[in-house]
Amino acid sequence: MTTIPPDNQRAPSGYLSEEHKRKFTITAGIFGAIFFIVQFILPFGLMMAVMPGMMFFHDSWMEIANPERGAFWNDRIWYTGTSLSPKKPDGSRVTLKSLKVVGEEDPEDIGLLPMENPWLLAGADGLWIISSSKVGFFQDGNINLISEEKVLGEISRPFLYEGHPAVIEEGPNGFAFVVWVDGTWQRRASFTLKLQERLGRIQDSFQVVSRDEKLHLFLKFGDTLYYREGLPVGETDDQDPWRPISEVKKDWFAVLMDGEPAVFLQETSEFPSKVVGLKLQGETWKSFFSYDAEMTTEMGIYPLGQPGKFAILRQSFPGSLRLVQVDGGKVLKEIHHGRGFPIPGFFGVIMLGFYGPTLLLPLVLAVILSSLMKKHRICQHEAGSVTMPFASITRRALSQIIDFFVLGAPAIAGALLLFPIFDIEKMFSSGPPFLPVIGLMFGEIFWGIFCLFAYSFLEGRWGITPGKWVVGIRVLGTDLLPCGFGRALVRNLLKFIDGFFNFMVGILLAALTENWQRVGDMAARTVVVRVKREMALDVE
Repeated sequence: MTTIPPDNQRAPSGYLSEEHKRKFTITAGIFGAIFFIVQFILPFGLMMAVMPGMMFFHDSWMEIANPERGAFWNDRIWYTGTSLSPKKPDGSRVTLKSLKVVGEEDPEDIGLLPMENPWLLAGADGLWIISSSKVGFFQDGNINLISEEKVLGEISRPFLYEGHPAVIEEGPNGFAFVVWVDGTWQRRASFTLKLQERLGRIQDSFQVVSRDEKLHLFLKFGDTLYYREGLPVGETDDQDPWRPISEVKKDWFAVLMDGEPAVFLQETSEFPSKVVGLKLQGETWKSFFSYDAEMTTEMGIYPLGQPGKFAILRQSFPGSLRLVQVDGGKVLKEIHHGRGFPIPGFFGVIMLGFYGPTLLLPLVLAVILSSLMKKHRICQHEAGSVTMPFASITRRALSQIIDFFVLGAPAIAGALLLFPIFDIEKMFSSGPPFLPVIGLMFGEIFWGIFCLFAYSFLEGRWGITPGKWVVGIRVLGTDLLPCGFGRALVRNLLKFIDGFFNFMVGILLAALTENWQRVGDMAARTVVVRVKREMALDVE
């Protein structure tokens, strides 16, 4: 006859003894708290430890092209690129780049430029490189620094005058027309503008083109672009007012097109934007070109030396360039160079490296708790005369991972198939493609609902899902009989609660409750048990 021990000697339900319960509860609580904290701290700790080194050893993490500062010379477009580099004291470096107009070759890095914010100007036998502080010359593959003395204030985009580089300089007392002759800057004329105090930066508001030693001046004031021929008479512009050309909201670029002054401008400040070309015909500025540029932040216009032919080099996201070839006012071809998104690819790898380990923490916690449960917990469930071993938390975690991939694989495959048709720049300006996105969204919703009911049917009828079948576990009612579709559905619907904090809530509940149950199990009155099957993985 079995002797029933007094109440104070009975083992707590689900544990080998009161001492085992105490040790396990304390240990599981400590591990749970540690893993909860580590889950939030680990990514930031890795970021603080790794990011400085990654940034230092990587040459640059973002490059911004400057097509508005470029020039067409020697059948190529030359422009500068500014790389944000942690290796330089000022955090950036400037590179000279060249791009073939014909063909689809990527831009070529020519060399570093020893100056900040340089402008490029095509000369007869080389390429001028001009900034406020330095003047350089590129010829025969070499970049030569001619002057290192800072002699100018803020300057406009350079232009050729009588075969020499020239600029408009802005100083505290007005503007000066300055020409580079015999290795020095020579001031040819000075003038002031009534609107000078309210102008923006000269590099954004003043441009000059020269034809037959005549200067054609373009001035942006507010949202209006103005034009005049020749420098202001005397020292002010009172006797020869500026004539308005058009409203301009964003970038603009003045050039000589087939020997006549022309200007290209963006009519709107929002995306999508439109680039319009205007040419002076008699006394009137008339449109001769229109182009839907979608998303454009900076642009340069380059006449190609043949009537009606020119190229547009425009930038959307930093480092994302589009070369537009135009002939007779019609766009012939558009070629994309660089990334389609401003954040470099290695940033995604770094962020995955930071947050990836947190996805493994629940599995590690499951392995630790499963090992402790073998020592301190009763590892089997009895229902009448039937006894079956509980499924370890490790097995349950592995089955959940397998089921997740079965559930998510079609959605991932659909996204990968649709990814090539997504142009991030077009999406930024006009939104994502409607039909593919709607199709993918409804497809994923349908697949999710189908899997919910299919998994619930499989669990209710046979107690398995693909993941459970692989690792050799089953879901049964607390009477160790099939739980049925309804209870299995309730169990799966409540999985979103157990899934908080990467399923750590469900793991801790299964470790601490009497019958190794998470919230869904308790609501549906189910348990998860181990079954012996030849195809089950031998994992504890």
